[in-house]
Amino acid sequence: MFRSSVTEGFLLFSRPFKEDDTLCELWTEKQGRVRCRISGNPPEPYRQFEIKLSNKAGLPAVSNFRYTQPVLIDSNAARLLGFYVNELLYRLLPAGYGDSSLFGRYISTLLYLNEGENIQPVLRFFEQGVLASLGMAVDYQQDANSLPVVAGQHYRFETGRGFVADAHGRYSGERIIAVNRQDYNLKGALSLARECQRRQIDELLGGGQPILSRQWLVNLIQTKGASEA
Repeated sequence: MFRSSVTEGFLLFSRPFKEDDTLCELWTEKQGRVRCRISGNPPEPYRQFEIKLSNKAGLPAVSNFRYTQPVLIDSNAARLLGFYVNELLYRLLPAGYGDSSLFGRYISTLLYLNEGENIQPVLRFFEQGVLASLGMAVDYQQDANSLPVVAGQHYRFETGRGFVADAHGRYSGERIIAVNRQDYNLKGALSLARECQRRQIDELLGGGQPILSRQWLVNLIQTKGASEA
């Protein structure tokens, strides 16, 4: 898949493989999502490390990984939120697709989640980054005809196209503009972003298995009293 190289990375998921080996899904700065095997214990989740990847018998082997940062998430609630973030990367991004900008956004997202505040805006921020990396970002500035969104109009959302002017549409231009500004104080703006980005994500999944951690996410947000009316 690629020659030996050194890169920064995070563990997404792991499971036992053969004997003392662990099969790991990594999110790396240079190679994107990488499946590899690690002898012995895998890296800690949500902790940045440096690794050397080599292609051996079709499955990259990791050697000499070393931590370069402390654990970015240290609460159980934030770990559950981080699981959703990891699942988005695992399910949506093709293997070997690197995006250094999204790698940086991943780090920022973990740090924000660990603070435990404004959870939903942080998750929408990361979702939009993943969608943008795949050319599927929701355009909150222009409609499907490349015209500026107008505050006094209403729109419907069409997956893969964007917002379409519609007098009977459920989304007001005012709310769409608020999301574009990341101003979630306006009632309904946060639910608009959640609904539209979820539809884009589901489109990328192509009718396959849904994001499993979504229900955990809903339960956690409701428990924290952070869901939007």
